[in-house]
Amino acid sequence: IKIPKTYILPMTYYYKREYVSNFVSKIEKQLSYPLIAKKWYGSCGEQVFLIKNNEELWQLIDKEQGKELLFQEFFPECHGVDIRMYVVNNEVVASMKRISTTGDFRSNLAVGGIAEKYEPNQNEKQLAIKCSKVLGCDFCGVDFLISDDGIVVCEVNSNAFIKNISNVTGVNVAECILKFIISKI
Repeated sequence: IKIPKTYILPMTYYYKREYVSNFVSKIEKQLSYPLIAKKWYGSCGEQVFLIKNNEELWQLIDKEQGKELLFQEFFPECHGVDIRMYVVNNEVVASMKRISTTGDFRSNLAVGGIAEKYEPNQNEKQLAIKCSKVLGCDFCGVDFLISDDGIVVCEVNSNAFIKNISNVTGVNVAECILKFIISKI
């Protein structure tokens, strides 16, 4: 499963720059700017940042004061566009393409994106299902980027929102999840 190059800044209980400076040097050697930074907890793209240089990187790290951060390579060709597939019980039940309308690198509807129904091909569906299985998710949202080198799994959301994808696709994702849960009882 192809994913962006990813590096994790571990949590420190007592934050000092010198504790993480070697880590920052490694990030800068492995990832070029711009790069993506994500807080470990969040939703709707609100805790995801496009970091353009060393100064911005340190501003975020200093602001978080030792909290965990995740850093990923940025695919400029995917700027503001992604695909979300919702998997329930090893089946892709709904899929949408999200597109930024504001020029933002994030495509989340909560930050100004729009969505349209998307028909994934069989390989894309199989990849979404594989992600779900590998992570042990009975249901999840799998986010893809379409890079110049092919499809990349951006992230898997075990608690992905269902309202927007249901509205866009006409598929009642909640009903799909409930039917699955009832079948297990």
